[in-house]
Amino acid sequence: MGLPVEITVGTSPSVSVRQILTEETRLSDERVRRSYRVELSNALAEAVRLELRHPAEDGLRMRRESRRHTMKDGRPLWMVNLPANDVAALTYTVEVDR
Repeated sequence: MGLPVEITVGTSPSVSVRQILTEETRLSDERVRRSYRVELSNALAEAVRLELRHPAEDGLRMRRESRRHTMKDGRPLWMVNLPANDVAALTYTVEVDR
């Protein structure tokens, strides 16, 4: 009792999420900076709520983001409400160990 539970409600070909690596810069032999653009699209006639997570990486530090994130299980998490028949984008930059 009292343990967290995650349920995947469903998927739809009418809702898409596309992550694009837009820039990668080697900061040192041990660190790299990566910038991403995440494109969201909702072709449904109703709004959807999306939960977006960045993969766990050693030494992860968020450097810039277009929307504020929270943390869940040690990973950055963005909750996005996407209206019906709409598109949106999220951009962010992280630094990680190589």
